[in-house]
Amino acid sequence: SSDVCSSDLLNYIERPPHTQPGTYRLTANGRTLGKTLLTHTLPSLAKPSKKWDDLWRIVCFDIPEIKRRERAYWRNFLQQNGFKKYQDSVWITPYNILPQILALAKTIGLNKYIRTLTATTIDDDKHFKNLFKL
Repeated sequence: SSDVCSSDLLNYIERPPHTQPGTYRLTANGRTLGKTLLTHTLPSLAKPSKKWDDLWRIVCFDIPEIKRRERAYWRNFLQQNGFKKYQDSVWITPYNILPQILALAKTIGLNKYIRTLTATTIDDDKHFKNLFKL
């Protein structure tokens, strides 16, 4: 017989001793999260439609260690959508996309770990203007 060790996103299926090693399978929640993160790119990032409004959008997150996979996916999602790392769990963009970011966070169940800010000034402003070619 085989054992199944479960988490909310992933199942580990253990096989009987002296056979092939166990395998991992995504749960329905894991598949949903994966599809959401893989398919949600924000078109407004590819071609900003208007002049920069001189405001920085900042996403801060404190996703617990027990959700490290979700945290890694979230970090990757931000990076893939043009955010730059400001500090470990603080990412920045000049683009006005916080409503979409918050909607996605809610969709994938991470909204209670994520906060956003809009700022007029930041430290090392020149560095980030160069990164975003502003």
